[in-house]
Amino acid sequence: MAVPLSASTRNTVIAGLAATAVGVSALVGIQAAASASLTDAPVINEFVTDTAGTDVLEFAEILVPENFDTAELHVVGIEGDGNSNQGKAVHVYPLADVEFDDDGRGVLTVPVNGFQNGSLTLALVNGAVASNTQMDAELDGVLDDAALADRGVEVLDVVGLHDGDSGDLAWGTELSASDFDGYTGTLGGASRVPDGSDTWVPNAYNGAGLPGIDAAPRGQFEVASTPGTANGEGADTPEPEPTDEATDEPTTEPTDEPSEPGAVCDADVTPISEVQGAGAATPLNDQNVTVRGVVVGDFFNASGGSNGFWVQERDETADDDLATSEAVFVHHPNAEAPEQGTLVTVSGRAGEYDNQTQLSNTTMTECGTAELPAPVEISFPVEEDYEHLEGMRVTIPEAIVLETYQFGRYGEIVVGPERQFTPTAIHAPESAEAQELYESNQANRITIDDRNSLQNYYPAEHLNGEPFSSENYFRGGDTFRDLTGVMDFRNSVWKIQRTEAADYENTVPRESEVPDVGGDVQVAAFNVLNYFTTFNSRGAQDDEEFERQKAKLVAAIGDLGSDVVGLMEIENNNDVALRDLVDGVNNYVGEDRYVALETGRLGTDQITTAMMYDPEAVTPAGAHQVLDGSVDSRFNTSRHRPALAQTFTAAGETGELGEFTVITNHLKSKGSECGSEDNNTHLVGSCDAERTAAAEALVDWAVDAELPKPVIMGDLNAYDHEAPITTLTERGYVDLKKEYEGEEAYSYVFDGQLGYLDYAMAHEDIMPYISGAASWHTNSDEISVLDYQTRFHTDPRQDDIYAPDVYRSSDHDPVVFGLNLDESGTEPGEPGEPGDGDIPVEAEIPGLPGDDDDNAPGSLVLSIADGTATLGNQRNAGDRLRVTGELPAVSVTDTRRTGAGWAVAGQSSDLSIAGDSGESVTADHLGWAPFVTDTTNSATPGEVSRGVLVGGEGLAAPATLGSATEETRLGTSDLAADLVLEVPVDTEAGTYTGALSVSLFPVD
Repeated sequence: MAVPLSASTRNTVIAGLAATAVGVSALVGIQAAASASLTDAPVINEFVTDTAGTDVLEFAEILVPENFDTAELHVVGIEGDGNSNQGKAVHVYPLADVEFDDDGRGVLTVPVNGFQNGSLTLALVNGAVASNTQMDAELDGVLDDAALADRGVEVLDVVGLHDGDSGDLAWGTELSASDFDGYTGTLGGASRVPDGSDTWVPNAYNGAGLPGIDAAPRGQFEVASTPGTANGEGADTPEPEPTDEATDEPTTEPTDEPSEPGAVCDADVTPISEVQGAGAATPLNDQNVTVRGVVVGDFFNASGGSNGFWVQERDETADDDLATSEAVFVHHPNAEAPEQGTLVTVSGRAGEYDNQTQLSNTTMTECGTAELPAPVEISFPVEEDYEHLEGMRVTIPEAIVLETYQFGRYGEIVVGPERQFTPTAIHAPESAEAQELYESNQANRITIDDRNSLQNYYPAEHLNGEPFSSENYFRGGDTFRDLTGVMDFRNSVWKIQRTEAADYENTVPRESEVPDVGGDVQVAAFNVLNYFTTFNSRGAQDDEEFERQKAKLVAAIGDLGSDVVGLMEIENNNDVALRDLVDGVNNYVGEDRYVALETGRLGTDQITTAMMYDPEAVTPAGAHQVLDGSVDSRFNTSRHRPALAQTFTAAGETGELGEFTVITNHLKSKGSECGSEDNNTHLVGSCDAERTAAAEALVDWAVDAELPKPVIMGDLNAYDHEAPITTLTERGYVDLKKEYEGEEAYSYVFDGQLGYLDYAMAHEDIMPYISGAASWHTNSDEISVLDYQTRFHTDPRQDDIYAPDVYRSSDHDPVVFGLNLDESGTEPGEPGEPGDGDIPVEAEIPGLPGDDDDNAPGSLVLSIADGTATLGNQRNAGDRLRVTGELPAVSVTDTRRTGAGWAVAGQSSDLSIAGDSGESVTADHLGWAPFVTDTTNSATPGEVSRGVLVGGEGLAAPATLGSATEETRLGTSDLAADLVLEVPVDTEAGTYTGALSVSLFPVD
C-alpha cells in the first residue's frame, strides 16, 4: 500500500492526493522521465516551511513541463490557522526570476520565516494574486477557483499542511503528521517521491539535507530535504527510502578498451585494498589508479541502464588484511556492464560518493574470465559497519523474511535469523526487556536489494530468480537460503545487492480456511483499509482500483462468514460506503445474508467505525449507541473515531447467553501528533495518553450505559503490553487473542516486527460463553504489491500479480471469536491440527474418611475417568511444534458436613520416546489450561500453566487443576484441562509417554 492517508495503516509513509478543486492536470501522477522534464503539468514538488530550532532554509521546489512559460507563476501561502486571516493569501512570491534547469526544476527560496509555521497551504498559480486576497470565501476547505479565474488566476497545484489544531483548515492535498505512520512531532515540509508523482513523504523536521545541518532522517517515514535535486534521497532507515544511483556527479563518458589481453591486462596495478584503505574513505582520494579484478555484480540506474559494476580481487591476489575491502564500485554509466565472472582492468579516479568508495571517469579493458571469489558468510547479529567488506561478494546461508513493505516499489526486503516481535507486544514499554528486544531486533536484520534504482519495476523479481506473481510469491516468515550478493552502502544503510537466485521455502503457508473458533455465534473485527466510494481521497483512486479493492474485501468478509462484523477505516459518508460493501458481500455469498447497521455520519473524520450483521443469526436489542467526546471528554473524537456499540441477542433460541454487546473502536494511531509526546517512549509512539484515556472512558461508559456482556473490539492502535490494553485488562476485560493464541499472537506487521493492534476484549461476564478466538492471517504476512492498487505499477494492469481473492485485502488480519448460547465453562486452550503422540495419565488418590451413616462426617472423593490423555493435534508454530490434547475428566465429590475447601493439583514426569534412542522431553515443556466441565457447586478452574518455550514453568512443578472454598465446596465438580506440549521443531519424531499425577488435598 502506498497511498492511503490513514494513520493506522501499516507503515504508511506516503500520502495520496486529497479531493481538491485544482485542474485535472494537477491530479495526474507523472513518473520521473529520463527526458528534459519530469512532469507534464506544473506542480509543487517539495517544500519546507519549518524546521526544528532556527530555520536555516525555507523553500518551495517547483516542477514545470518542457517549454512552460513561468513568467506569471506565483507561489501563494494561504493562512490555515483558525484566526481572522484564515483563507487569505498571507504570502505571495513570484517565480519570474527563478531559474529552472533542464529537468524543469526550479527552487524558490524565501527569507527565514518567510513561510509561517502552523497550518499553511501553498498554492501554485498562474497569474497575480494580491496579498490578503480571500481564497476561500466560504471557508469550506475548497478554493474559490471560479472567482480566481475571473481575475485571470489559474490554480495549478495546491498542497496544505494541517498542524492538527481544531478549527484549522488546509486546502488541496492535505498533509498532517497524523497521516504518516511512524512520523512523530511537527510536520514542516514534504516531498513528492519520486519527483512529480502523486505521493508525498514528510521531510525530516531536524533539517536533514539542508545547508549546515549535520543530521539524518530518523527513519523510513521521512526523507532528507533535497532542494534542486531528486527527491527521496538520504534516508537512514531500517526500511530504506528510494534506491539511488551510485553517483550523479559530472563524469566523462566511459571508454572500453579492446577486450584482447595484452599489455593492459599484464600491467602492474594498485591492489584494490590500497584503494579502499582501512578507514571510511579512500586514502587515494582524487588520484588516478588502475585496478584489476573480477566483476561480481552490476547496478542499474533509474533509467534502466547500467550505472556501473563492482570488481573484486581474485582469491589468489587478495591480501590478508581483514580491515580492508577487496572490492570497489566502478562508476561506468551509459555502457553495458561486463558479465559476472569477467576479469577486467579498470583505470579511473578514486573518490567517495554517498560514503562509498568508487572509481569514476573510468576506462575498462576485459581480460578474459576468472572464478568468482568465495563469498564471505554474513551471520547474525550483523555488524554495525561493513566497511571492510564494501563491494565484496557475501552470502547468508539461511534467513527468514521479516519485512516486505518496500519490495514492490524498490525491490527490497529485510531478513533476519527468526521472526521478530514488536517489543511492547512482549514486554512492558518501560522495561529493560523491551529495550533489549528492540536492540536485538535491530541487530538481527539486514536489507536485501535488487541492484536497481528503478521504482515499481515490472516484473518484480522473486528472490528465487523468477518473476514475482500471484502464483510465484513469498510471504513474511518464509525462508531463503544461500542469499548471495554484494555488500553495498546506500541510503546510509548497509545492504546486500543480490546477484544470484536464492533457494526458497514457503515455511509460513497461506491459511485457506478460516480458523475454527467454535460457538453458536461468531463475531469479527476487520480494518478494511480505507474502503472509500469517493475517489481522489483515501483508498481507491478510480473505478478500476475500486473494483479490485471491493473484490478482495467482499471475498474476505464473505469467506469469514461471521454473524456480526465490526468494521474500521470505512468512509464516513452517511453509510454509503457501508451499504455498498454489504451489497458486495451479499452478491459474493449469493444471498441477502447481511444488513448494514445504519448510523449516519459518525464524528468528523473521513473514516469511521461501522457494523454489519446477519439478521438470521442475531437480532439487535435496541438502538445503537455511540461514545464520543460529547459523552465523555476523555474519549476525544478529534483524535479517535467514535466507538459504536450495538447490543444483540441470538435469533430464535437465545439460551443463557441472552444479550451481548459488540463495541467497535478505532483509536488514534501511533504516528499522530497529540501534544503529549513528551510522555511517550520511543517504543510506544505518539498519543499513548490519549488512547489510555479513551480506554478508561470505554470501560466506564459500558457500565454507565448498562451495556450487557460487552466485548470491546477493533483497532485499538496499541500493543498488548501498552497502557491502553493493560487499562482494559485491569478493569475486568480479557484479551481473547492472547488467551487463545498466546503471547506471540499477531495480526499486523510493522517494521518487520509482529504484534497485534486488533482486539476482542471480552468482559468477564461474557467469558463463560466464549468458545475460541483467532486471527485469520490473510493480510499481515502478504506483500503489499498484491493489493488492489494500480497507480504505482509500471504496468498498471498487473494481471499476473492481482487476484480477486482474500489475500492482502487489507494490511490488518481480521480477528474472530465464537460465542456459545449456553455457558461452556471453558477457559482458553491452545488450538491445534492433527498429529500423533500418546501420554498416559496416572493418578494417586488419597483415602479420605466417610461412610453411609447419617451421622458420619461425609467424604471428599477424587475419581479419574478411564482413558489416556492423547496429544494428537499438531501445529507448526514457527520455531516450535505444538501438540495438544485433553486430560480425561477428573471428578471431585465433597459430601462433608464440615471442612475446609479443597484443591486438585497435577504434576508431570518427563516424557520419553519408545525405543533405544533415549530421547526425552522434560516436563516443563508440557502445560495446561484447566476448565470446569460440570459442577453442582462453584468450583474454580486453575490458572493456565504455560510451557518453558512460551515463558512458563510447565507441569514440571505442581499446578492447580481446580479448587473450591469452604463456602463453595459441597457437591460434585468435573474438572478437565486442555494439554499443550510445545517442543523445538527439531525434536525427534515418535511416541512419547510419561505420567501426569493428579492429587486431591484439603485447603484452608
